Amino acid sequence: MGSFYFDTSALVKLYVEEEGTPEVLRVAEDLEKSRLVILDVAKVELRSAVRQRERDGDIPQDLAAGVLEQFGQDLAAAYIVQPVNVNVLQEATHLLDAHPLSAHAALQLAGCLVACASVPQPVTFVCADEDLCTSARREGFRVLNPVKARAAAATENLPWGFAPTERSGLQGRGRRIQFDRPADNKGLYGNLAQRGGRNDFAPSRSPRR
Repeated sequence: MGSFYFDTSALVKLYVEEEGTPEVLRVAEDLEKSRLVILDVAKVELRSAVRQRERDGDIPQDLAAGVLEQFGQDLAAAYIVQPVNVNVLQEATHLLDAHPLSAHAALQLAGCLVACASVPQPVTFVCADEDLCTSARREGFRVLNPVKARAAAATENLPWGFAPTERSGLQGRGRRIQFDRPADNKGLYGNLAQRGGRNDFAPSRSPRR
């Protein structure tokens, strides 16, 4: 058993289809063998990302509401949530001295470092920001960049067969992203649970503070 720590750039891909979504969905498919970990500020950041997509016209209002509802349900059942506590803030300060990171990126990586004390090992850092991925590697983490999944699997010998999926309309910023719109208006993660015959998830565990 291991853990996958999702920064917000990867977390959004579980709920809104974009480049890298197939790779993060494969990670989330088997919750019996792995745990999903997020930093508590990701709850706010994901909502912000979904609402911004709605305002930009990429996501209909009812689908945006369904995604947020599904994420709220998953929070109670599928995630270990690492709080931004004193330890995380201290680690973030050290990381800013050691790596060329933004404050936000330093908090995400610090959250992963602190969470390591209480989640199943090994821990894989899942992130779509390659600069942050580079810093995570330097801190000793296995890293999965879902946008560069094939290269990550090849160079780090990760034990899963990720292969990027070619999807028209999903490449590059500025293009309208194509979305699969489930009949129940729930997010892609909710659909995955139903397709796999699971309507509930493994109980979450809170890390030690």
